[in-house]
Amino acid sequence: MGLELYLDLLSQPCSCIYMFAKKNNIPFDFKPVELLKGLNIQEFSNINSLKKVHILRMEASP
Repeated sequence: MGLELYLDLLSQPCSCIYMFAKKNNIPFDFKPVELLKGLNIQEFSNINSLKKVHILRMEASP
């Protein structure tokens, strides 16, 4: 099972989640979301149609 964090590090709440996961050695895949720059909009809107960050998503292992 993989943990994915979709975060925009310019957001203070997102930065806190990132630092918490790092500090507590929680393994995760960091997926940067830069909505203000228009990057990853299509991929991100498939995950969250409201286009709100932060998102924590768990992938089931095969």
